[in-house]
Amino acid sequence: MGEYQRKLAARQRLARVLTPTEGVLALGGVKTRDLQFPNDPLVQRAIPAAVLIANGERAARKGKFDGNCNRTACQEPIAGNNWWNEGTRAYYCQRCAHLINEWPAQRGEALICFAVTEPVAQ
Repeated sequence: MGEYQRKLAARQRLARVLTPTEGVLALGGVKTRDLQFPNDPLVQRAIPAAVLIANGERAARKGKFDGNCNRTACQEPIAGNNWWNEGTRAYYCQRCAHLINEWPAQRGEALICFAVTEPVAQ
């Protein structure tokens, strides 16, 4: 057995399926739903307090005027470039607003997101 085969066999012996929390932490990311279980020992060991605070602050700004984009996959700051979605009653960045508007635009329907310069009365 060559060197490569020995290393591969050793890696396969040690391999195991990661739990969802371990998988997210292994990639260096923290999903909001994982923060619902802050007493999980794995979460306590792996997520520094600064990350928990940062994610809490980001969640507080999500979808707000001059806050962060409401799309969870994006979360970009949208200061000065707010797009309002009447359906979700939240703000999006320009890129996500255009993605949301693609479908109705193709069908010739009214657009869902539109640019605003002042907060919309809710």
